[in-house]
Amino acid sequence: MRVLLVAAGLCTGVNGAWASETTTTYTFEDENAVFTGRSRVTVAIVDDATLNSKVVQFTNANNTQNGYAFADYNFSSLVNKASTVTVNFDCYIGTGDRGRITIGDALVRGTTGGSAKNTSSTTGAIFTIGMNKDNAVLNSTTNLAKATYGDKWLNINIVVDVANKKYTYTIKQKSDDSVIKTESDIDYLANDANACSQIDVFGYINNAVGAKIDNLSITNYVDESVKYAGYTIKYIYGGTEIKTAVTDRAEIQVGEYATLLASDKEAITYNGQKYIYESDDASTQVIKEDGTTVVTVTFREAASYTYSIKAKYGDTVLETLSSGSVFEGDQVSTVQQLYYLVDNVLVKNNNNGGSDYTHKFTPDGNNYEGIITYAEDKEDVVFFAEAEDIPTLTPITSGYLATRFSGNQGAYAKDEAQVITTLAPGKYKLTAHILGTQSVATFTFKAGSETIWENSTSSGSFYVGVGTTGDEFTITKSTDITLEAAGGDGSSARVTNAVDFVYIQKTGDATEISATVTSAGWATLYTPYALDFSGVTGIEAYAATCSESTVTLTKVNSVPAGTGVVLKGAANTYSIPVIASSETDKGHLLGSATEATAYNAYDGYTLYMLKMVSGNAQFVPMTSGSLAAGKAYLKIASGNSSLARSLNVVFADEATGIQTVQSEGVAVDGYFNLSGQRVSQPTKGLYIVNGKKILVNDKR
Repeated sequence: MRVLLVAAGLCTGVNGAWASETTTTYTFEDENAVFTGRSRVTVAIVDDATLNSKVVQFTNANNTQNGYAFADYNFSSLVNKASTVTVNFDCYIGTGDRGRITIGDALVRGTTGGSAKNTSSTTGAIFTIGMNKDNAVLNSTTNLAKATYGDKWLNINIVVDVANKKYTYTIKQKSDDSVIKTESDIDYLANDANACSQIDVFGYINNAVGAKIDNLSITNYVDESVKYAGYTIKYIYGGTEIKTAVTDRAEIQVGEYATLLASDKEAITYNGQKYIYESDDASTQVIKEDGTTVVTVTFREAASYTYSIKAKYGDTVLETLSSGSVFEGDQVSTVQQLYYLVDNVLVKNNNNGGSDYTHKFTPDGNNYEGIITYAEDKEDVVFFAEAEDIPTLTPITSGYLATRFSGNQGAYAKDEAQVITTLAPGKYKLTAHILGTQSVATFTFKAGSETIWENSTSSGSFYVGVGTTGDEFTITKSTDITLEAAGGDGSSARVTNAVDFVYIQKTGDATEISATVTSAGWATLYTPYALDFSGVTGIEAYAATCSESTVTLTKVNSVPAGTGVVLKGAANTYSIPVIASSETDKGHLLGSATEATAYNAYDGYTLYMLKMVSGNAQFVPMTSGSLAAGKAYLKIASGNSSLARSLNVVFADEATGIQTVQSEGVAVDGYFNLSGQRVSQPTKGLYIVNGKKILVNDKR
């Protein structure tokens, strides 16, 4: 750094007053960077081959896009009482780096430049130059050619007339000193800039060199004939000072009216009460040479408002997300969830495509009601849940991802697969959204043993999303939908792998199921949904009713859901169409669609299963083991006197004309079963005797 002080006697006329001019120059050869990095930036002295000198380089951090990079040099102490300030510097801004250099008022711009996430601000700015996505930026003009200003060293000279808030600038090509652009007598870029006292650098591209600066010089011209003085600012409510008075505000010219900053009018909290700006007398207070000028800023009490924030679908309140009370002018925020399920309709609010689920409201009166409006998105949704609301899953909140989780939370299956819901037979698609970044986790949903949805977290899976939809899947019986174990804490304390939400949409009915008849020619079937046998050849279905020791079979063409039937036909596997419903009598056969039923499953009852006995179909009592899922059985009270016997099967359309064999007066020419086979020792049941169908009650 080299400081050159030049004091020249400049006659000002009648008073013969003097003016002074001071120039401070920074070549950075002493490796004093001068600038201070405030946010997500590294400030360093590097060797530049083009200039063959040391320069200041501003390198953005690897997470700059989560906020912004900012570094500044406040040179207020060099320009005290200045009437004119000249700033001269060499700079380099890459066309792909989107850096920006600004000259402005240090008191207003502060250590952020008023910037927000990914957004440079002109708060307190006099002059700015830099790059955006497509063009170069110069003050308020953003459509300049990047090639003219970027990827090369420029020299910029700005002469600022502080008294009149005007400036003149010239931009030159450093390599040949040619002028690129020059303008004179330009208004400050921002009206709230008063002094010329700061140079700062902004950037928001990860790992990019936001800018380079060399040969910075600041010249301060002071007209000694002009007197300056400071003044005091007091913050008053009802005669009480509610904030410490400002006594060190920068001096301004004697005889001018006092000025205030926007920060002087910001709300104040004092003893738990909020106060709001009401008025001030700055425009009537002339700066006195003795520094005794006092500006009074008057405040009033802020009202307190009650509020509630609600999610609504039409006139229906889906949920009250938050409620409470705040001071007038204060914002309240709440995190919504993306979807709600209303009568199988999925309704949605996407927060206007925001980067998170946060909504902000400013209550403007008591009983304020903020509304987040939802609209219909998808029909026929049979299941929806925020993952954290599924009881079997482990909820988790990440400070890094919280506002990107719909509903502010997610969840995962911690140690083993967990059931999230059970579906009836049909065709479906599952949609889920997962979040997580730094450690990879694979999330898998299954219908029974079939994988129906699988995705892994990645570097881009921490963003707000509507979910990923899997392929259509079909189930033909009541089936558990499970989430396999995966997720939890990632490799960073800020990162969590979890499911955000999941929903299942029904796309159609299961069209058919399979039923198998063995070589015995008989089978039972328990169906969890309605079936149509009318068009199926080779097989017949019968409803069964039990009376005393006889089971009567009645042929049916359709079967209601949740019904057991007897099947009779040739040995084969048959495809049975599924229908919406059936009015057929269900009969007495019971069953389980999903699990086997043990012989002693019901206290006080005996279960009877279909079995072939000597070529005849009978229902016999189960004494051990279990009956497979999808098979049917009879459930009869154990006190029934017929339990010691098997239950005979008869067909309803063969009952007319059936005779009972008596022990006397009947000549029997052999007993034949219904398949035409001779039976030497008939048991109770239906036989052909002497060419007639006979029901035998007692063993002969």
